[in-house]
Amino acid sequence: MAKIQRGIPYHEAGHAVACFLLGKEFRSIEIASDGGQVLHYPSRLRQDRSHGIHRLDQVPRVIEIFLLPSMAGDIAQKKASPHSVRSGHAQSDRNSQANWLFNIPAWREYVAYCNARLRIAFDDPITWAGVKGLARALMKRKKLSYLEARKAYTDASNKELQRRRRQKSHN
Repeated sequence: MAKIQRGIPYHEAGHAVACFLLGKEFRSIEIASDGGQVLHYPSRLRQDRSHGIHRLDQVPRVIEIFLLPSMAGDIAQKKASPHSVRSGHAQSDRNSQANWLFNIPAWREYVAYCNARLRIAFDDPITWAGVKGLARALMKRKKLSYLEARKAYTDASNKELQRRRRQKSHN
């Protein structure tokens, strides 16, 4: 059995945590030695381009719900294991992003905005503890349902929150 690289569970955990933060459910999350995936429920929105072209300040939330999770994997992986990201890595994520971005004027600025939002989210120590907890659970079990992934994330985040509260009360 091939060894799973350290960056893979963080990449997939990043996708899943972005879904949690946006209130988007998925079927399951899994990792293997050659990558991983978050299996989403099917959506008709990918075929329906009726949302057309919108100004940046009018981008429908539905685009964010698809775009941010697809960007989050790469950002989480770079934070956890910067040297594990290679050229051409996560091409399917970028293809998914392109499907939505071509509908947005000033899409480069919008990508920068989304990247900043995700980096801020993952720089939060409580959220990052949840990402790490989910990555550990993935390394252990390889495949988790939405509820199992959510529990791993929530348990780790709550543990970090309690640790910080104890630390603050001792100071």
